[in-house]
Amino acid sequence: MGRWKNRAARNTLNQEVYERLSGMFKSGFGRSRNEDKKHAEDCNYIYTSRTYETYKREAKHFVKWIREHHPEVKHLSEARNFANTWLLDMVAKDLSPYTISTRKAALAKLYGISSADLVKTPSRTREGISRSRGAVQYDKHISEAVEAKWAAITTSMGLRRAELSRIRGTDLGKEVSYKGIKAYQLHVHAGTKGGKERIALLIGRDNEHTEELAELFRKSGSDKVFGKIPKAFDNHHYRAEYAKRLYNIVSRNKDELTGHDRYVMRKDRAGEVFDRRAMGYVSKWMGHNRVDVIAEHYLY
Repeated sequence: MGRWKNRAARNTLNQEVYERLSGMFKSGFGRSRNEDKKHAEDCNYIYTSRTYETYKREAKHFVKWIREHHPEVKHLSEARNFANTWLLDMVAKDLSPYTISTRKAALAKLYGISSADLVKTPSRTREGISRSRGAVQYDKHISEAVEAKWAAITTSMGLRRAELSRIRGTDLGKEVSYKGIKAYQLHVHAGTKGGKERIALLIGRDNEHTEELAELFRKSGSDKVFGKIPKAFDNHHYRAEYAKRLYNIVSRNKDELTGHDRYVMRKDRAGEVFDRRAMGYVSKWMGHNRVDVIAEHYLY
């Protein structure tokens, strides 16, 4: 009997994490996050499966740390006293500000509080972004030919991995033009982040390439256009290339920008000026809501 009691005690924290986060996910299904934010109720819900999986994963890191450093703690209510200590421990170990920020958000969600209620941690800067900024070990497991194929596709549509794998020929929309450059509208509705549909642009490296890709859609009909995407393919990097391609096409000259149209960078890129309106277009085409996301993660 004692053996089972010990096992139950060891599993209590993970079980509480699962019950609490899964409960918030089930309660948040079908709710409007924007509406909940207006009433400061969004801390009580999780709205997407991706967020749920992320928070569950990061909360398990907290549980593991608690077990290693405070084995006497058996419940989440007790572990709350050590939340700030865990965050500061990661700061001391010089973990990425983005990693710390994600784990901090997971803790805040787990305890139904604001991140501001936890200890202040290093702010996220562009220097702290390590994902998809250059060659990494994982990239070596994909051939140059395969890389080039998927790079040409992703830089022309900017779709996320799940979106790219589910796009169908019938999702090709009407032909449009920007500054004399041919493009096609794409109806992106399967595999999207948060289940939000949007119109993206299919725009190749030149008009001929755009037409070649459009023909792939026409030939696919109601079938999926592309096969399985290699796991080693760095999709995010080429989404950034797509964002820069679009921005360069739709942006205005800097001397034309005045007032609110000027988006001025800060911190490590202080003084750089972007066209806020163009950033808004790119943001919508890529499935984001805020122009600062485009500035921080794509226009580097």
